[in-house]
Amino acid sequence: MDLPSTGSYTYGIAVGHSEATGNLDHEHGAVDAGGNPAIISLHHKVDQLRTLMDITNANARIITFNSRYERGDLRPLQKIVHGHGLALAQVAAQGLNSAVQQGIAAPPSAPAIGTTPPNFKPDTISYEHTDILEMIVFYNEDFGIVPNDDIWTRINKFREFLFGR
Repeated sequence: MDLPSTGSYTYGIAVGHSEATGNLDHEHGAVDAGGNPAIISLHHKVDQLRTLMDITNANARIITFNSRYERGDLRPLQKIVHGHGLALAQVAAQGLNSAVQQGIAAPPSAPAIGTTPPNFKPDTISYEHTDILEMIVFYNEDFGIVPNDDIWTRINKFREFLFGR
């Protein structure tokens, strides 16, 4: 598709003269912002949305797999929440023995969006409190777990997360 030689709008993005409005690369969807901070910011947000859509699609496939094989080994979902869940894990650990509570630690840096836990064990039925707390820290999700939940309730709530429920 040829772009017009004068400025015009395509899908809400100004295209045409590169110095004034930026160029749209239709094949790759890249925008040359020509130094315009608003377009640079918009382009960054669009990239973030594309990444989140890709992760959501991948997670939908994983949820489908996990739902078909509820009794077997499960696959981890990709992370979609920024940051780590240390504070959430500390709340969930209330009432557990002090060794478990003291063993909770934040990672050196927050796990990246789209990654899976490096310490994920597919046999989630064998998880212990520390395993569940590590998943809370990684995903920055509490899975609906409250301090008084026993281990089986925690495992079931985590598994429900992996089933997308």
